Amino acid sequence: MSGIIGSAGGKSGIIGETELDYEVGTWTASIETTSTNFTTTGRSTEGWYYKIGGIVECFFSVSINSPSGGSGNVVISGLPFVAEGYTISGDVRFGRTTLDDYDAGLVINKNESVINFYYNNSANNPTNMPYDHLHHTTPYMVGHITYPIYVPQNASL
Repeated sequence: MSGIIGSAGGKSGIIGETELDYEVGTWTASIETTSTNFTTTGRSTEGWYYKIGGIVECFFSVSINSPSGGSGNVVISGLPFVAEGYTISGDVRFGRTTLDDYDAGLVINKNESVINFYYNNSANNPTNMPYDHLHHTTPYMVGHITYPIYVPQNASL
């Protein structure tokens, strides 16, 4: 679903005189790695989003069955839009990973369409989530992130 939000009948509404485009849809959220991908027997790849103007809010519920092999860091691929600015926000919960007791930060780098995971390691330093943290029966993640796809002139992210 998509359209324009604006004033109705020539009168100002909640949005005022400005029109904003909006869009609601789904995306294929997939647990991947930044290098050699996992060998697996299956995946759950559920994602949905809404976009209002230059901001996108994405939700995901993903899992991977019996991941083995792989290398690099864990990411979620398939975001519906490329990020215009850096994003360090969002919320994620893990199940059946070695990060069950850690808080993780979600990062989308400028000009990318993947979610990166960072967590505080035992030395309390932020680090990328390595592939072997998912070598369990069926690890899963549920979360959301908001990110910009349009940055107004005279603004920087």
